[in-house]
Amino acid sequence: QMGDDLPTVDFGTGLRAVMLSAGAAHRCAILNDTTTKCWGKGILGQLGYGDQASRGDEPMEMGDSLPAVDLGTNRSALFISSGLFHTCAVLDNGRLKCWGG
Repeated sequence: QMGDDLPTVDFGTGLRAVMLSAGAAHRCAILNDTTTKCWGKGILGQLGYGDQASRGDEPMEMGDSLPAVDLGTNRSALFISSGLFHTCAVLDNGRLKCWGG
């Protein structure tokens, strides 16, 4: 059942998505505090955390427990796009970063 019974995605205290991108089995969101968080299957590094772990499929992996993707010192994403097993972000300095397979 949809509507009020469909749960929302928990990004953490006071955080909400301003942009969302969906790949085959992963999702990434730019949040209202300018951070980016990704969750889902991470088998080829498409979540951007430097490993191949999946996130968001176990209790306590979302919300404040889900870390922000490190895009570089004082960097944030303006736009994000996900493909089958990769993610790319246009950064606030105009540069492009991509990760995954």
